[in-house]
Amino acid sequence: MNDSDTTNARGMDRFDCRLRQFERNRYFHGKLMTARDMRTEQQYHAGRMHTHSRYVTGVGIVCGLDVDVEAATDDSGSPTAVVDPGVAVDGCGRQIVVEAQERIDIPAGTAGGGQVSVYIAHATCKTESVPVTGSEDACGDECEYNRLRQTYRVTFESTPPGAQKPVPVDRVELPTLDKVRATGDDDQVAPGDDVLHELSRSYHAATNDEGRIRTCQSVLESQTATEDRIFLGTFTEQSDGSWAPATDDPEPRPYVYTNEMLHAGLVDHVTDFGNPHDVVATVDEVEPVDGDVELRSVDGSVVSDPIPGEGAVDLQVGPGLQEYVRDKCLKYTIEAFYDVAETYAEDSGEGDAAGEVVDRAVEIILRARDALDAREFADSRAFAVAVLDLARMERRLLLVLEEYGSELVTDRSLADYQQAMERLLGLLPRTDSGRPRDDLPEAYETPAELAVAQDQLCETAAWLERSTDETMTLPGGTEVERRIIEDAIEPRGGARPVDPTLDPTEVVVADGGTASFDVGFGDAATLGFVVEDENGLRLIEATLTKGTASTVTLKLDTGAVESASDRLTVGGDATLTVGQQPGGSALDAGEYAVSVSRGDPSGGEVDSATVTIRAAETASLGPAATIVNGATTTFDVNFRDTTSVGVRLGGPEQYLLEAELTKGSDATVTLRFDTGAVSSQRTPTLVVEGDANLNVVEETIVEVLTPGQFVVSLLQPDLSGNRVDRTEFAVSPITDFEEFDPESYVGRPAASVAGELYSRYDDVTVNYRPLSEADAEPGTILEATPPRDADSPPTLTVAGTGFENISGIGTTNRRNLFDNGIFTAEEFSTADRASLENILSSNVNLDSIMENVHTEIDFS
Repeated sequence: MNDSDTTNARGMDRFDCRLRQFERNRYFHGKLMTARDMRTEQQYHAGRMHTHSRYVTGVGIVCGLDVDVEAATDDSGSPTAVVDPGVAVDGCGRQIVVEAQERIDIPAGTAGGGQVSVYIAHATCKTESVPVTGSEDACGDECEYNRLRQTYRVTFESTPPGAQKPVPVDRVELPTLDKVRATGDDDQVAPGDDVLHELSRSYHAATNDEGRIRTCQSVLESQTATEDRIFLGTFTEQSDGSWAPATDDPEPRPYVYTNEMLHAGLVDHVTDFGNPHDVVATVDEVEPVDGDVELRSVDGSVVSDPIPGEGAVDLQVGPGLQEYVRDKCLKYTIEAFYDVAETYAEDSGEGDAAGEVVDRAVEIILRARDALDAREFADSRAFAVAVLDLARMERRLLLVLEEYGSELVTDRSLADYQQAMERLLGLLPRTDSGRPRDDLPEAYETPAELAVAQDQLCETAAWLERSTDETMTLPGGTEVERRIIEDAIEPRGGARPVDPTLDPTEVVVADGGTASFDVGFGDAATLGFVVEDENGLRLIEATLTKGTASTVTLKLDTGAVESASDRLTVGGDATLTVGQQPGGSALDAGEYAVSVSRGDPSGGEVDSATVTIRAAETASLGPAATIVNGATTTFDVNFRDTTSVGVRLGGPEQYLLEAELTKGSDATVTLRFDTGAVSSQRTPTLVVEGDANLNVVEETIVEVLTPGQFVVSLLQPDLSGNRVDRTEFAVSPITDFEEFDPESYVGRPAASVAGELYSRYDDVTVNYRPLSEADAEPGTILEATPPRDADSPPTLTVAGTGFENISGIGTTNRRNLFDNGIFTAEEFSTADRASLENILSSNVNLDSIMENVHTEIDFS
C-alpha cells in the first residue's frame, strides 16, 4: 500500500490507528484550493467515520463473507478459498466490501500442513491514469492516477488465530437489589437515580486502583487480536482430500454488534414470559443457619412443598391464583365460541353444515355457563370434569369441520384448531381409540396447565375463518379466495391509504443531463417534491397538483437553466409550482436525494429516490500507427458524452487539415487518413468509418506529402473549442524498394496510379508502347519496373503512341500536361508529331502551365 492510499484524517494514524484530533479546511473568499486541501477535506470525513466505527460500533463482520475451501483439482495444484460477498469493519474502522464471490488460490506452503486460517484485510489501489494539466506529453512522466479504489486482500496462515473479540463480561456489574432498595421506595427506582448508571460505570472503570476511566487503548484490546485484518475461518484437510471447517475448539468469527442484532436479543428476552434463563432458585445463608427455612407467600399465590430425599423445594401456583385462572378460562370459552356461532350463523340454515357448527358452538357455551354458575372453577377436580365435557363437545365440532372441509373453514385455521385440540386431549384421560373418556378416573390429578391448554384451543376457535366459493384468478393462473384480495385492498377498519410513489428509485445522468421520474399520486390530490444535496441541504421544493392522470412524468434538468420553470417540467395533466430552486447554474456532479410527500414539501416523506450526476466524460482519440508514405493510417474517435468534435491534423511544411465530426448512432468511429491522396483534389484525404458525419473544413494541398511527424488534436465541441486529447504518428519515406509490387499496377489506368507513385517517389519514368503492339486500352499500364536503388525512379510502360517521341519535357511537365487536360489518352494514341506540336503551340494556357515549354520540347 502506498502512502497516498491511507486515510489519515488527523483522527487516525494509518499504521497504528492512534487517536489524533480532526482537522478540516477553513474556507474563505479567494482561498487557493490545492491538492493538499482536497486531501484534508476527504481525510476529515473519512477519519471521523473510521473513529466512530472503531470506538462505537466495533470491528468485525457486519454481514456475509462466508468462506469455503475447495480441494485442488490435481496433485500439482493448491486448494482454493471461496469468499462470498459481504461487509466487515477492520481494526482501524475502515469498511471492507466484497461485492462478488471471489476465488483465491491458497499458497501451497501455507496449506501443506493440513490446516489453514483465512483472513481479509483492507487495501486500496490506484486506478485511472490521466495526464497532468498543462502537460503536452500524455504518455510521459507527467501522468498521475486519478482514483483510489477501496478494495481488499485475502491472506492465509497455517496456524489457528488468536482470541477474536472477547466479550469483557467480567467488567460488567449489574445493580444489586440491596442498592435498589436503599435508593428507592417499594423496589422502584427513580429515573434519575445514580444506581441506574452502575452498569456503564463498571464497564468503563479501569482495573487499577486509581479510579480512572479505562483508556481508549483498552477498548481496542477488547475488540480483536489482529486490528489490521478480519478472521474468516479455519479449515482442516480431511482424509479424502477435501477441506472442512475446523471442529477442534474452533475460534468464532468476530461480528459487529449491529442495532438489529441487539434489538432481536432484547425482544427475545423480554417476550419470554417463562423462565428465560432456566434459573433454579436456591436459599443460601438464611438465619438461623442450623434451623428450618420457611418459604412464605403472603397473598397465597405461591405454595411450596418439600421434595423428600432431594434437599429441594417444589414451588407451585397457590390455590387462590389457580382458582382465578380457572374462572377466566371458563369465561373465555363462552366468549370464543360465541364468536364461532356468530361467524357461521350468517349463512346457516336448518340442517346445513354451517347450522351444525352453530349447534356445536351453542352446546359448548351452555356447558361453560353451567360450570360458572356452579362455581366448578373453585375445585380443581370439578374444573377437570367440566373441561373433559367441553373437550368432548369441542371434538364433535372438529369432526364437523373436518367432514365438510373447505366448504366451511380455511385450511390454515382448521390446522391451528386441530393442533390445539391435540394439546388439550394430551392432558385428559382418553380411551384406547383416542377420544376423551366419559368420566374422570379417581387417580387423575388435575395438571396446572389444563386451563392454559383450554385457553389456547379457545383462541384458535375464535380465529376460525369461513371459506368461500368466490375466487379470483391471478396472472399465471393461480386461484385465490376473493376475501383475501379484498382484505388486502380494504382491510377491516377502513380503506388502506395509497401513498404517492417515485419510479425509478435510482437515476444516473451525465453532467447537464435530464433525470426523469414517474410520479404516482396514490390517493393524494397534491404532493410535495424535494431535492436535497449530499449534505441534506434542500435545493428544490415544488408542489404538484393532480389533474385527471394518476401518474405523470417529472423531469429534472441538471444543466444550466434560465428560470425555475426550465429546471422542473411535468409531462401529463398536472400543475407544477416551484417554490425554491438553486438559481440557473448547473448542478454539481454528485448524489442527490429526491423525495415526495403528501400535501406539500413540508410533509413527511413517503417515497424517495436518488439522482447521481456523473461528471461528463470528454471525447478521446485512439492511437495512430506509424506508416510509410503513400499508405493509410487509422485512429478511433470515442464521443463519450459529447455529440460533436473538431479534428485538427498538422504535419511538415505547414500541412494542415481541419474537419468537424458529428455523432450519429455509433459511440466510437474510425477516421482513415490517406497519405497518398493529399496531392489530388479528386480523392478524399480523410474519411470516416461508422455512423457519423464528417465535414472537412480546410486542407492545405501539397504536391507530395513530405514524410515526418504528424499530430492529431481533438477539440470539443468543435474547432473553436478546447483540446481534450491528442495523438501522434509518423510518415516515413520508403526505404525498402522490395516493397514495390509490379503486379499491383499492371492493368490499371495510369491516371489512377500517378498520384500514388508521386507521393512515394521524387520521379517516375513513363514509357509508351504503340497500341498496335499492345492489346489494351489507351493509358493502361502494361509493365511496372521497381527502382534499381534509392536514387532511381520506378518505370511504367503505358499503352499509347507519339508521346514517347517527344523529348526534352521533364517529368513534372508531363504530369502537368496530364492533370490539366492538354493531352488526352486518345490524342496520345492517334496524333502524329505535327499534330502534337500544333496542340502544344496553340494552347493558350500552356505558358501558365510550363515555363519556356516551347524551348524545352524538341520534335526532331
